[in-house]
Amino acid sequence: MEEYFTLLGAILILLGIVLFSIGLFNPKSRVESGGLILIGPVPIAWGSSKDILLFTLLIGLALLLFLMLVVKVYKIL
Repeated sequence: MEEYFTLLGAILILLGIVLFSIGLFNPKSRVESGGLILIGPVPIAWGSSKDILLFTLLIGLALLLFLMLVVKVYKIL
């Protein structure tokens, strides 16, 4: 089962690279980027615009809440 997740992750990364590249060469499109790093439960986000920054922060907060829910439900820690 783990191999499928690895394959899915690789496919999603390649798809992202292809879509980003298509956007770079299309003169009518505007490419924005952002990122999210989770250090423990703390999300650190950045983006090329306020909209992307807000989007990455919301994803980080959603991941933080999901992590808290999983820890509480399964009593991991």
